[in-house]
Amino acid sequence: MKNLNTLAGLFLAILFAGKVFAGVIEAEGRAPLDLGSVDLVREAAIMDAARQGELQAGAKIESFISLSPNGLPLESSRLRAAGEMSKIRVVREWNDGSILHVLVQGSSDPCNVGLAGKSRSYKKKVLITGFDIPNVAAVSDIPNIWSGLPANLRYRLDQTGKFTSLTNERRIYNNLDNTQNANEIVRKQVINLAIEHESQIVISGTVINTGYRKADWMWEDDTREFEVEMNVYDGITGAKIASHRESRKAKGEVLGTPDKPYGSDAFFKSAYGKAINSAIDNITQAIETDLECLPFTTKVTRVDGKRIFFNSGTTSGVENGDKLVVYLREKDFPTQSISGRKIGGIPENPLAAIQVIQVQPLFSIAELTEESDQLKIREGDLIRFESRR
Repeated sequence: MKNLNTLAGLFLAILFAGKVFAGVIEAEGRAPLDLGSVDLVREAAIMDAARQGELQAGAKIESFISLSPNGLPLESSRLRAAGEMSKIRVVREWNDGSILHVLVQGSSDPCNVGLAGKSRSYKKKVLITGFDIPNVAAVSDIPNIWSGLPANLRYRLDQTGKFTSLTNERRIYNNLDNTQNANEIVRKQVINLAIEHESQIVISGTVINTGYRKADWMWEDDTREFEVEMNVYDGITGAKIASHRESRKAKGEVLGTPDKPYGSDAFFKSAYGKAINSAIDNITQAIETDLECLPFTTKVTRVDGKRIFFNSGTTSGVENGDKLVVYLREKDFPTQSISGRKIGGIPENPLAAIQVIQVQPLFSIAELTEESDQLKIREGDLIRFESRR
């Protein structure tokens, strides 16, 4: 415990309101009268009551505790409701001069997540780059394939509910000789793209083979290959997390036409479209598995006294009251393998605990806890929720 670089982790999952149940719930909510207009104050109070009602129906605390360099416990925690409160009606409303109170009734549905729990898992930000297609002529019959492939992967990742993703036309050029210099070039490309698009993960793809073979005989089917490779990178260090390759062979309707662009229903109903769809589906599942245990990470974008701004908000599942941990990055000392050929990452130390006080769609504001208010946090330092689920 005395080693300042030692981290101690403890995951706690506490179910404190009994089993989730369906039925009528009555809850009180509050909001300050000076929040804004009458309608705004009332809506805020109703939302607070709904949250309280959902927590009554069943909730849990997720918490991870680590040690700072000076031995202080640093806690990541968040409170999540397990059911959704619906059919809400106000049965009583009053104020005490400074606070508006509302008493509401509603029903709980344990099959849905609630206002406090719509984002039980933080969504990791993913950037999907343009796909590299070395043999351009081989795909000239498929309209929209250049933008269609990354868009298709983006849609699939977003559908998992675990990621918020975006695409970019720029490509990562990966030198196949795998030398130290080539790896370093790729690493820098990844880091720059991740910084530019504020992404935790970067994914690049290469279409290796789309070879077409016309049938020799009229009773035979035309055939066409599809082989694709995708690399998954950590945007913070540029290190490769995983690489996946899928290959398929389609028979029959394998040539594209102008009226069936990539991504259209008509294209995916064709034999070649089904083959591509199957390959992308398998890779999506593999990527989801790759990133499952990777902790949600975001970056400090601004420091204003005790207030810490970071680049994740409601779209990533961040909510008011969440507690996170800031990690100090030793920016000048990347770790390498014994051979020096691979960059393993950049050393970090847990520095301070923060609590979210304001959330916007794409950023949030948190405050340092009292025992950490003298610590020097810098733009670019990391913020994490260390769940051990």
